[in-house]
Amino acid sequence: MSYIFKTNIASKSNYGAERNPSKIKYIVIHFTANDGDTDEGNGNYFHNNTVKASAHYFVDSDSVTQSVPDNYVAWSVGGSKYADCASTGGGKLYGAVTNTNSLSIELCDDCKNGRIYPSEATIGNAIELTKSLMEKYNVSPEHVIRHFDVTGKRCPDYWCGTSAKNTLWLTDFWDKLAGSTAEDPTPVLREGDSGNAVERLQTRLNVWGSDLDVDGSFGPLTLEAVKKFQADSGLEVDGSVGPLTWTALLRDPVDVVFPDTVDHWATKEITELARMGIVHGLSNGLFNPDGAISRAEAAVMVRNAVKYITGK
Repeated sequence: MSYIFKTNIASKSNYGAERNPSKIKYIVIHFTANDGDTDEGNGNYFHNNTVKASAHYFVDSDSVTQSVPDNYVAWSVGGSKYADCASTGGGKLYGAVTNTNSLSIELCDDCKNGRIYPSEATIGNAIELTKSLMEKYNVSPEHVIRHFDVTGKRCPDYWCGTSAKNTLWLTDFWDKLAGSTAEDPTPVLREGDSGNAVERLQTRLNVWGSDLDVDGSFGPLTLEAVKKFQADSGLEVDGSVGPLTWTALLRDPVDVVFPDTVDHWATKEITELARMGIVHGLSNGLFNPDGAISRAEAAVMVRNAVKYITGK
């Protein structure tokens, strides 16, 4: 263990009833939304005040504080689903993940610098803690999620809500959980397969624009999404997820987005059209998403779209 482990149990007014630890199926990652706070400070706050909310753990650069025992329910992922989930992509696990079947980990930002983002050490400690809890409660990587995935709340804000932030969630945290179990994280998959690897497949397909339920079942909708991804990526369209498809899936989606479209409201659509060969960037590598187009440019895009649809 590379961090110091501390215990400072919250006021009983801030968390719920005792539960059987066998009910723990998910680990939910949060952020404290503070610039310059610590696990000790948060532990003291929830110990000394009544706020009717809680988390099991707080993590910073050098230590972890347990605030709610694992065998008790923390009040951390309840509440209504956010109204903008359809546009942000949040809330896909609303109703499936509850306070009763989850553990919650809050990341602190103990470097006050005008920017809320956890230090590399904090992220490392959170990953180590998460892996230990995954092993203890038999939680798969696909069941390590963000608060955003439950209700749509922008939490952790730096890891959700836009293409760029979703990618940071994967590259800075979630992808580093892979290999924490003995199971091959990228086996060859086909329609009819099921299990953790299929959940990982579905999660990656959603990163690339699909809207699948992450249920671990490789059914017709997952097959359709795989074939579309293979076609868009210039791969053989056979519906079988082998090494080439996995390699493409595990790429950073931002790599194929024009730099000036990151965080733009139409990033997803521009990226998809670029992969299809319907739109192209400028000679300087940018797209100028809010710029006007000429009649000639419009004609080329229409022709490219017809060619993509008809093959002629």
